[in-house]
Amino acid sequence: MLVNAWNYGNILAQDGQILIGQGGSNPVASFLTSSAHTLSYAFGPGMINIELNAVNYFFNPLQIGNGGTGRTVLTTYGVLIVEGSNNVNVQAAGTKGQLLIASSNV
Repeated sequence: MLVNAWNYGNILAQDGQILIGQGGSNPVASFLTSSAHTLSYAFGPGMINIELNAVNYFFNPLQIGNGGTGRTVLTTYGVLIVEGSNNVNVQAAGTKGQLLIASSNV
C-alpha cells in the first residue's frame, strides 16, 4: 500500500513526484533528483536531464548589474557604500561616538 499516493487516470503518483510526458504515450510519474550541479529525472522514455552551472550563480559574487554587491565577502557590521555601477565598498564600523561623514576627496 502506498502512503500519500494519488491516481491520475491510469497514472499512480506518490507524494513529491512529477508527471513527465513521453511524446504521445501516457505521462510517467517520477521524482526529480539532483547530484552535484545537475538535476536529473530518469525513467525510460520521457527522460529529462537539466544541467545547471550552480557554482556561477551561488558561489561567485553576483554583479551589480544583476542586483548583487560584486563582493564575495562583506565585513561584519561594516557600512556598505555604493558608487553607481561599481562594486560595493565596505567601511569598517565606527566605534562608539563616531560618525561616518562623506568626503569628495576619497
